[in-house]
Amino acid sequence: MDNLKDLSKITTRYSNRVDENKDLLKVATTLGKRPSDVDKFLKKYDLDADDLLDVIEAGDRRRSSLMIIAAMNGRGKALRQLDNLLGFLDEAVNIRGNIKWSNSEAQQLSVDAVNKVAKEIGKAQQRAVSIFTSDMKNNKYDNMDLSKAISTGNIKDASKSKRNVLSALYYDLRDRFNKYGRRKQN
Repeated sequence: MDNLKDLSKITTRYSNRVDENKDLLKVATTLGKRPSDVDKFLKKYDLDADDLLDVIEAGDRRRSSLMIIAAMNGRGKALRQLDNLLGFLDEAVNIRGNIKWSNSEAQQLSVDAVNKVAKEIGKAQQRAVSIFTSDMKNNKYDNMDLSKAISTGNIKDASKSKRNVLSALYYDLRDRFNKYGRRKQN
């Protein structure tokens, strides 16, 4: 009798693994990725393949697939969108100030440092905007050229963050740029 119970447990575990592998293969073929890459992503965030299948099948298949691929490539926005659907990211990744300060001195020093850096970033943004607006006033390029250069230009940078900062700066001030850099109709 015990042998039958053990055999039943083994067959149940085996059938569960087969189902998981089918789901993994289905996700991999849908995304056009290798099963090992998909499996690595699933293990990293402690997800199941059927969760990703549910996301893909629930909405627009193409958009959901692209979002999952972007999340697999480490894109933060796509990870957040996927987290909104599945809720898998740890709180340590989404720190929003709900933790305590280590001590009052550390609180004051970190707040002062953030304020100093914010001032420096503000100055750099002002310089960037003045460069862009003066060039557009002198008709060197228009706002569409600037947008294209930010999104596809050759920004020599070790990180991808500069392109994101410039893109955010452009979209924050695009009304001002539209005023100066309008394309002429032929």
